[in-house]
Amino acid sequence: RCEDAGTPAQALLERGRGLAAAGEWQLAMEIFEKAVEADPAYAEGWAYLGEARQQTRASGGGEELEKAAALDEESLAVKGLRALYFRRAGKFEEAVSLIAEAAEQAPQEPSWQVEWANTLAESGDLAGALEHYNLANQIDPRNGDNLYLLARFCLAYHMEIRETGLPAARAGASLEPVNPRWPDLLGSIFMALGDPDLAERSFRQAL
Repeated sequence: RCEDAGTPAQALLERGRGLAAAGEWQLAMEIFEKAVEADPAYAEGWAYLGEARQQTRASGGGEELEKAAALDEESLAVKGLRALYFRRAGKFEEAVSLIAEAAEQAPQEPSWQVEWANTLAESGDLAGALEHYNLANQIDPRNGDNLYLLARFCLAYHMEIRETGLPAARAGASLEPVNPRWPDLLGSIFMALGDPDLAERSFRQAL
């Protein structure tokens, strides 16, 4: 395993992740290949290489991800990327199992609850998804992105729009008073709740 900060393999991985974040997956894949060449025992390098090969359709990425798990099955990055792989394949039980392990390892990291919720929503377990969106916001109640996801989920699936979605949107709006996404979302919520006057006022505010 490559654990010392600043090793060549880790430096390459960070470069590759930056390219991936910019959508440059072909270039990222080439960098990740160099990372595992620099350290063949670098589990996260193999995991990101698997993801890049999926993104570029160079391969399914499963072989690289399994190699990553064999090298370090406790790595949060490895678990997250393998969960994403299983989710794309429709293997929701396998994905949820990995996400649950990661959430237990990092209980104060709300992103795992969000991923749990996203996976459950995609599998059709809407009640479970709502529970985990709520858990994410309990962990970090001042995270605007997670509040937005919760409110949008409630609106999209017509679940607890007034009880949960509306308070979440209002909380987000109070955190980001100049961000137009909140009055836009509130307008849609008010429309769903049958209040066109408040909806129009919110949409005008967004504009």
